[in-house]
Amino acid sequence: MEVADYKKMFDQAKADLIALRAAKANLENQLNDVVAKIDAMTKTYNAIAPLVGEDPVPGIMESLVNTSVDSIMAAGITAAVRSVLEAAPAGEKFTAAEMRDRLAAQGWKWEKYNNPQGTVYTVLTRLVQSGVANEEPPRPNTTGDGAKCFSAKIRIVAPPRPPSMPESATKIIDAMLREEKKK
Repeated sequence: MEVADYKKMFDQAKADLIALRAAKANLENQLNDVVAKIDAMTKTYNAIAPLVGEDPVPGIMESLVNTSVDSIMAAGITAAVRSVLEAAPAGEKFTAAEMRDRLAAQGWKWEKYNNPQGTVYTVLTRLVQSGVANEEPPRPNTTGDGAKCFSAKIRIVAPPRPPSMPESATKIIDAMLREEKKK
């Protein structure tokens, strides 16, 4: 084979690798969206279940609480950060350092990370961008500057509408959801 043949093979392998990485990122984003929707629907289901005499089902948080640290680590840092955010009481705020320390206290192993706090900060920033978390005003620290804080975003999820729901009720719910999306 000639050098030119190897160059063609290399260029094709490079293009294929880029395409596969892009496809993987797209699938991971789709999976995260589906997981968020399942979590939201689980919360809706659990809110309605007692009203109709049914038992609630465990959500992501309850599942993760009963999962070993190894399983949580296998799920990834994003899932771990998200689980801590969502398990926190409403309004609790975290800096990246506090989140790192909370995960460490729960058994997260940071050995494979060069900069654990930076990793957590990046994950929190991406969760804000995806609408899962809020960026909060900085909290003053000992040096006088502030450390960015993050909190879980509270989502209002509309329960499934029964087929017999009056049109006026449907319009009211739709208007409420549109207003919430504007926030």
